[in-house]
Amino acid sequence: FESSLSSLQAAPFPEVALMSLVGGVDSLSLRHVRVSLSSSAAAPIAPSPAPPQAPARLRALIDIPVEATSLPAVIGGRRLGWIVIATDPADAIDEVWRRVRAQIGADVALGVLLLLASSLLVTVALRPLPSAADALARLEAGDFQARAEVKGSREFVEIATRINALGAALAALSASNEKLLASALDAHDEERKLIAHELHDEIGPHLFALRAQAATLRRRIEAGDLREGAAAALEIGRSVEALQSHNRRILSTRRAAALDDLGL
Repeated sequence: FESSLSSLQAAPFPEVALMSLVGGVDSLSLRHVRVSLSSSAAAPIAPSPAPPQAPARLRALIDIPVEATSLPAVIGGRRLGWIVIATDPADAIDEVWRRVRAQIGADVALGVLLLLASSLLVTVALRPLPSAADALARLEAGDFQARAEVKGSREFVEIATRINALGAALAALSASNEKLLASALDAHDEERKLIAHELHDEIGPHLFALRAQAATLRRRIEAGDLREGAAAALEIGRSVEALQSHNRRILSTRRAAALDDLGL
């Protein structure tokens, strides 16, 4: 300003030149500084023409004091006023607020991007889970041919492998049970055939002989032939003994082997 004032000493209209100088410097939008022309060195500082951007609470919290310097404006040996150079706290606070707001916006954008990336990663990582759940549901329903897709991370690959091994084991066990059931049915049929054969071929003739011998005994008793009646009774006793023998043999063949091992 001192060099500028020196160049204005020969100006034809020093007041106009001075006001133009001060207005030109103030219009340069200097950071955090206001320049004005005043008639007194102790004149109050004019407020910033731009409306404040920062919230009132932030401005009250920071509370930067205003500092001012006054330079005498002397042209041609005549004092035309005072050039007041003062700090502009509102401008400084607004600049801080703009930086904070920009940083908050960048942090929010970064947080959203991280959230989207995390969601995408979780979705990709959990993609094999429905296949494993479907395979387990089908196994529970009795479909032992169900298999899970072996893909994804190492943990999901291990889970799918174990599910598939479980399915294979259940399928093998089911096939074994079916074979065992078929064998039991075949054994049951063979047992029925064997019992029918023994009743028809071994027990049946003895029962027929008993019926015939009982009829003979009745006729001998009615005729009073005791000797022939005694012979018929003897034959009945022999047939009963034969029946008892066959009965013991049939029972012994159907006796559980574990009873013999236990001494029963």
